[in-house]
Amino acid sequence: MIIYVLSLLLTLILMSLAIKNKSNKNYKVLAILSVIPFLFISAFRYDVGTDYFYRYAPNYITIANGGNIKNLEFTFKVLIKICSFFTDSYVSLFFVTSAIIIIPIFYIIYKKSKYPLLSIVLFIIGGFFFDSLNLVRQYISIVIILCSHSYLLDKKYFKWILWILFAALFHKSALIGFLLFFIRDKKYFKPQYILPLSVIIILFGNYIRDIIVFLISLTPYSDYVNSIYAKSDIRETIIIANFIIYLAMLVLYGYKEKNKQIDKIDIFYMNVQSLTMILCLFSIQFNLLYRMVEYFSIFQIMSIPYMLDLKKKYSVYVLFILISLYGACFFHLFIKNNVNEVTPYRFVFNKEVFYE
Repeated sequence: MIIYVLSLLLTLILMSLAIKNKSNKNYKVLAILSVIPFLFISAFRYDVGTDYFYRYAPNYITIANGGNIKNLEFTFKVLIKICSFFTDSYVSLFFVTSAIIIIPIFYIIYKKSKYPLLSIVLFIIGGFFFDSLNLVRQYISIVIILCSHSYLLDKKYFKWILWILFAALFHKSALIGFLLFFIRDKKYFKPQYILPLSVIIILFGNYIRDIIVFLISLTPYSDYVNSIYAKSDIRETIIIANFIIYLAMLVLYGYKEKNKQIDKIDIFYMNVQSLTMILCLFSIQFNLLYRMVEYFSIFQIMSIPYMLDLKKKYSVYVLFILISLYGACFFHLFIKNNVNEVTPYRFVFNKEVFYE
């Protein structure tokens, strides 16, 4: 875990310097340098992430040698083919996919985040970076959906639809991103809607599960119906965390509404967090749906900073609660239980050296 902590500190220092020097030419250099620590440890990792040798390395070798993988999206196969044209080493795939994931994340944080340093902290302690080390194909899709949501908010629907479809070429589950269209501007996040719906999901979970199983059996993911992914996998930590995040954002929204500072982005972000929480509850009955949560929880790195006003005491208090919450979840998931098997870390340059 030491390598991750050092990378975070270095990134924050470089990003802080970049922000302070926006008025001169050094800004872009510092901004680019701040991306390098996490890009480097993501690109040159070895056996970090459950699917590293379970999925991606063997898939690369198979396709590079002229074989085929049936349950792999065509676009990702093309990406492997391009990499294998230059080298037989599967390390090239992790280098390219890391660039595709990390660079756009940092770019949107620089361009759109109200508090870029906070967004980076949330990206790390929220576990999103660590998920990206394992869910490689899906995270390419997640990043595309996150970075393209401004087209939706600006009502440039054609461009937005193209980006969603492009995301689906890397992971078919990205089609769930179309749900964002229906929650873009209406206030669906109010407690009088969300809380009764949550109670219904909890009380009638078994019936809802039967419906979910039936619907999934009609999709390309029908094989999962009889797999371990169809079983209940109650992740109390994730559910409770997203409920508290929802309440915290509701408080922040209330203060902004009181001061007549609400805009379409606040409404959209509140709806996205509500959807995240509801999908968490659904995943109790069918844990494959937890993968769908990832498409919407990633918005927290943008939504929480956007709704905060750190000049106000109430925002500082809310931020303290949220950081404590993220920290507790991070410890439980990634330190205590090593979710996604991202520790110990080791570089591909020295496969025998571990960094706890």
